[in-house]
Amino acid sequence: MDKFLRILKPVKVYAKHESKSRIIKELVADELILFNREKRRNQQNWMEIYLEKDKVGYLKKDSDAFFRCSFASLNDEISSGFNYEYKTEDASKIATLFHQVGTLNKEQHTVETIEVKTIDDSDEKKIAQLQLEYNADIINVIPVVFTKESEFYVTNDAETNDSLFIQVDNRLGKKGYLLKTTNYTNTEDKWVTPFAITVAILAVIGIFIAFLASGWIVISGLMFIVGFGVAFVAIIVMQILILILRGIFNHIRKRL
Repeated sequence: MDKFLRILKPVKVYAKHESKSRIIKELVADELILFNREKRRNQQNWMEIYLEKDKVGYLKKDSDAFFRCSFASLNDEISSGFNYEYKTEDASKIATLFHQVGTLNKEQHTVETIEVKTIDDSDEKKIAQLQLEYNADIINVIPVVFTKESEFYVTNDAETNDSLFIQVDNRLGKKGYLLKTTNYTNTEDKWVTPFAITVAILAVIGIFIAFLASGWIVISGLMFIVGFGVAFVAIIVMQILILILRGIFNHIRKRL
């Protein structure tokens, strides 16, 4: 599994992870660049990236300079979105290209619509959908559909650009925009949750056996109260454990 950064604005590439190092290249917005790892040197965080022919370079870690793409697996049954291509030289931002239905002047534009939706559970009718219209004289829209357990890179999320959409790319020719309500799991940290749940279950069983052996628990209706209390504590412990494990894992990735 490769790791990518999506460049958000022009950014300088240094030959070494030092501020006084030689600048060997400048990346432009919307580039996807392979990166190896994050390093911290001299009170500065750096991203080690791959250039042509496996040559490495370094970017200063700047929150608005790039977005670290996450490799994800779709949890929803279906998530349908779109991609688009310009027909003219009008390279407007996505926020100005798509509008609520009924807001574009059909006399001045060739107006077409696209439906964007996610289906979490079709049996329970857990569906989120949005109808959009656009000027077909400016752009050509291509529908994009991902199904459950499809894998893709999230190359820009709704939190980063304050958008209704996340931007995705499976690096196999399918890319575009999905609703920000799309449910997906970051596969890089996918192991953390089941591991934490296993530890929490073992901890609950251990606590119960210890209490039973010490005589603190008597087989009666009160056991439901005790069980509820233990379950509540286990949930809190599990959440804390998940956060700790993710923090440790991210710290290890940074230091390697």
